[in-house]
Amino acid sequence: LTFINADPTPGCLEARLAPSGEWADVPPVEGALVVNVGDCLALWTGGRFQSTRHRVRSPAAGDRTSVAFFFEPSFDAVIEPLEIPGLARGVDAQEL
Repeated sequence: LTFINADPTPGCLEARLAPSGEWADVPPVEGALVVNVGDCLALWTGGRFQSTRHRVRSPAAGDRTSVAFFFEPSFDAVIEPLEIPGLARGVDAQEL
C-alpha cells in the first residue's frame, strides 16, 4: 500500500483506465489521501483489489510537494492468496 498526502496542484496525478488504456487526470481532493493498492494486495485478495497503473507528471510551472508512506511486508514474507468468502475470481502471481 502507498499512502500519499499530495498538495493541491492539479494535473499531476494520472491513472490508466481499463480496458481503454487511456490516461485520466486524478484531481486533488482537499484533506484526502491518495491510496495506491499494489500487486501484493491484489494477490492477497484474489484480484478483488487491483493495483492501478498511475503516473505523476511535473506541473507546468512551479513546484509540487507530495509526502508518501510506503507499507509492504518484509522481503522474506510468504505471500499467498487469502480465502475470502464470496470471491468470484482468483489471481495468481503469474498474472501480476
